[in-house]
Amino acid sequence: MCVGEKRRLIIPSELAYGPMGSGDLIPPNSAVIFEIELLGISSIWTNPWMWLNLGALIAAFLYYIRMAQREELEKLKRAEERKALETQPAKSTAGRQGTTTHKPNEAKKDD
Repeated sequence: MCVGEKRRLIIPSELAYGPMGSGDLIPPNSAVIFEIELLGISSIWTNPWMWLNLGALIAAFLYYIRMAQREELEKLKRAEERKALETQPAKSTAGRQGTTTHKPNEAKKDD
């Protein structure tokens, strides 16, 4: 169809409303006729809703990528911390088993 062109579409009863009809407007088992005219063609590039949706999609994608990077960094930090804990020399407790360094305070008596 070209801009300004008119067409008549005849929809048979089987493809339209069938035996149910549509209330008082369209009786049962009747064909439906549409007369249409193409007023203009709108490009998706000039549609503001397309740009809004595209912007939201890009923002969601960037947010997802950032969250994935943040999670990956946290995993690396945890792995480095575990590795650092594993490589630290273990504290030796040999020779301390029989000694006590803490003495309880004796209560002072007033005479």
